[in-house]
Amino acid sequence: GARPGCGGAVMIPVETHLVDARSAEWTAAPQRVSPRTTRSPMSFTPGEFVRGVALAPAFTLALVPISAAVFMPLATKAAPQIPTLEQIGLLLGSGLLYALFAVPWAIAATIGSGAPLAYLLGCALRHRPSIREHLLAFAALGGAVGLATVIVVGMSIAPQAADSPIEYAMGLSIWFVPPSIVGVALAWWLTATLALRTDARQARAVRS
Repeated sequence: GARPGCGGAVMIPVETHLVDARSAEWTAAPQRVSPRTTRSPMSFTPGEFVRGVALAPAFTLALVPISAAVFMPLATKAAPQIPTLEQIGLLLGSGLLYALFAVPWAIAATIGSGAPLAYLLGCALRHRPSIREHLLAFAALGGAVGLATVIVVGMSIAPQAADSPIEYAMGLSIWFVPPSIVGVALAWWLTATLALRTDARQARAVRS
């Protein structure tokens, strides 16, 4: 999984010599050394880890409105209808409220628990080359962190009229947990894909 260090290759700059066709002089060009080795094929640099951590809440927040649009009709059993101007305005207002409320909580959850747990999980899986294993593991991590966050937030904002704060929180989980599962897995997949493509591109450059 995406995380810095964890016993991976030491980042030591090396030089490859290129021939200037005009002057036939040797010049040196610094090359990035990949932390991925035969022993640790899924080791990542600190920069790659940070990118994955930043992408996870971004993908999750982007997917929440889609999740709400899918699950709200199922929860309310409402018949589909053309939205009125009043409903559209309410939706836009709800979207602004969602952004102001959800973004800080998502950032806090990522920094407080998501990133440390992702680091530990990535360290544990750095020797495992299977993309599928990593995706399943990070999807599970996203679900666990998402559910824990929704329970904490939901219970703290549950209205007094609610029969049970925990039931209120669990009702919110259907909107937020699926996006968290997909968002974290997607963030890992994109981070790993970009890193592996960079390795392949540099390997081709060295061979040529």
